[in-house]
Amino acid sequence: MRCRADSGRRSPRRTLGLVCALAVVVGLAACQLTVAAPETSSDRVSSAPPSYPGPVVTPGHDAAAVAAKNLDWQAGNTLSVGVPVGWNDQIGRSSGTAPAWTKLIDKRAGLTRYQNANGCLLDYWQTVDQQALMVTEDDRSSTLALFKYLVPELAAEALRDADWPWTGDAGKPGPVIQFLSARKPAVAGVPASIFSARMLNHAGVGLVLSLACPAEALIDPTLAALRDELTVQPPAQ
Repeated sequence: MRCRADSGRRSPRRTLGLVCALAVVVGLAACQLTVAAPETSSDRVSSAPPSYPGPVVTPGHDAAAVAAKNLDWQAGNTLSVGVPVGWNDQIGRSSGTAPAWTKLIDKRAGLTRYQNANGCLLDYWQTVDQQALMVTEDDRSSTLALFKYLVPELAAEALRDADWPWTGDAGKPGPVIQFLSARKPAVAGVPASIFSARMLNHAGVGLVLSLACPAEALIDPTLAALRDELTVQPPAQ
């Protein structure tokens, strides 16, 4: 994953009654970034799909052209308003030789979780109803606001610009979408971890991914393998 230091401004604190349909809790323990599981009690889980505001039809909008280019921070404003963006999960469907993933949670309260044979734990979410954290026409500031809400004690200097595949064709070369990431090494028995997020103010959603591994040396190869099986799906509209 290509990363560089972030020196961007912080967004003002916002009050959010609920960060999407799940309660995401991010904490720092022994200088280690940890991402706790959202509440997934079966008696509170709805099988209904997430709801979105109605899309705004923009005359002349070319969704294919948007999908064919890198979705950097500014390019997020080229997405159609109200058309959701989500993950394209092809984990375990490729013929690669990477250690197998076992699905533990499937889209429960917005969360999907996998356990890898190498000991790594993957969580990813697609969040909705993020207007309280959105900065109009500014995905990067919106993403900074999400980090500040989830981890207020995390310094901006700890964040890095990163990217993830922006394609519906998992495993094939293509454009990327920019994310912000926070990464911490393993310390005192606490797993190494990386936490990445991207807010999309036009789509009205946030994309969140976390990976925790028992050893720092496992993070990069596991992430590299995931890029061939988990992508961000550009919208068709």
